[in-house]
Amino acid sequence: MSKTLQWIGLAAVVAGLLFLACCISYRIGRNKAEIVTETDTLVIVRLDTIREKYPVYIAERVVDSVRIPVYCHDTTYVEVPITQKHYHQDSLYDAWVSGFMPQLDSIDVMQRTEIVEVTNYVQRPVPRWSFGVTAGPSVLWDGKFHAGLGVTAGLQYRF
Repeated sequence: MSKTLQWIGLAAVVAGLLFLACCISYRIGRNKAEIVTETDTLVIVRLDTIREKYPVYIAERVVDSVRIPVYCHDTTYVEVPITQKHYHQDSLYDAWVSGFMPQLDSIDVMQRTEIVEVTNYVQRPVPRWSFGVTAGPSVLWDGKFHAGLGVTAGLQYRF
């Protein structure tokens, strides 16, 4: 085998190894992000029913009066007071009822409760400085062809 063919073969092997090393380092470096923040939001809407069976009014006032005719041998007018009652309990409900002797029998309040849960996932940044050790074949030519294994160490800075 001629010397030229040996050099072409050696150059092809070195080029293939360089190409393989570049592909592997590209895949490893592609998965590492500087800072990645993911936000996961969960919203739960719930309707709570608050039932008050016997609400107690807190205020009563006469709003108006109505004259109603009553027929019994003669026409007589009766004054009927129209009252307004106010039912209230904390921030649960607020109800107004008007009429003649008004009474609120029961009240159902649908209170909307919204639960929001936010979760943040943060991936730490990749360090800029790194130190690496590698091993591989080495080739030396100083008049004679020498082949062997070599170990190298290096310091790297990422931009």
